[in-house]
Formats: sequence, structure tokens, C-alpha cells
Amino acid sequence: MTRVQSHWVSNGGKWQLRGRAKRRKHTFDVRSSGKKYKHCCLEKDRAAELAPAVRLRVAVQAQKAHRAAQRKNYQDELLESQAALQEARALDATSNAVVDLVHAGRLDEAEQAARELLARCPEVHDG
Repeated sequence: MTRVQSHWVSNGGKWQLRGRAKRRKHTFDVRSSGKKYKHCCLEKDRAAELAPAVRLRVAVQAQKAHRAAQRKNYQDELLESQAALQEARALDATSNAVVDLVHAGRLDEAEQAARELLARCPEVHDG
């Protein structure tokens, strides 16, 4: 009725318990109450054997949740930077259109487009 030390090993990505106790559940437990082992200590021993796997599963789930939150933050930042890039490209195209109008000699249209550009984006200076 000696108990073999058990441990968890990885077998191709699957965790398995090696070295289970050789005690049978129908034997009497001499450690405590004198009841049959299955009524006295079987559940406690099974819980103790599974505790490392439970802790590992909880840690893996916490890692997955953390990575999902990081991924969400990264996606939000990416969307923000894409929107800022599109806005900058639109401003660049509008500003270049004013310059193109000046080069084409259409000064009245260029002045009107420049005033609209200043009204639309007053915080951006064209230096």
C-alpha cells in the first residue's frame, strides 16, 4: 500500500500523469478512519494529483486572455494610425492641388482653394 510519487509529463502536446498510486480503491485506509480508501481518501488524492494540471490550465488561460487584450490594443492603435494616415494623405492631396492650380496659372481658383483649405484645417500651417 505504498504510494508512488506521481508527476506530469508531456506526450506530444498532451499532459499525462505518470506513476499513479498503486493503491486500489477497495482497500482499507489505515492512515485515518479505517474506512475503505474509496470513501476516505480517494477524492483527496485525485485532487492532489490534478492540482498541477489545474494550475497550469489557469495560467495558460490567463496568458491567452492577456494576449487577446494586447492584440485588441494593437488593432485599435493600428486603426487609429491608418485613419491618421488617410487624413494626412487627403490633406497632402488638397494642398498639392492648390500648388498645381498656381502652376497652371489659375490664380483665382488657387486662392479660393487655399482659403477653403485654411478654413478646413486651421491648425496645419504650410511653411
